[in-house]
Amino acid sequence: MPLDDLTEMLSGGDRLRVAEDGEMHPNFEIWLSSNNLEREALSTAITAEVGEHDIAISSIELQIAYKLRLAKGVETMEGKDFEDALHLYLTFEEQFKVERLESYVEQLGVEDYYAELRRI
Repeated sequence: MPLDDLTEMLSGGDRLRVAEDGEMHPNFEIWLSSNNLEREALSTAITAEVGEHDIAISSIELQIAYKLRLAKGVETMEGKDFEDALHLYLTFEEQFKVERLESYVEQLGVEDYYAELRRI
């Protein structure tokens, strides 16, 4: 797809999913930030090493809260998104800032899902 078309789609608010030709996984999604939380995700990004490459990702705290929001959106604590949040929570529990996580949890309105996550 020509770069001008991609720019036009992104400017129009579309999100683009990118994967290797003919594959669905692994993939990533790109879009232009449209709110304060998305801008904060960009400004507080951390670096992840993927093979020989470094890539900027949102903070672990925001990823956990966002996954909880996705779980709430489908109204289940038994799906992949809740499991992803739990995995991140348990894996990085000693590294993330609880106050920051709880702030994101409040902003995204997922306090009940966070409470369940903490019970596990």
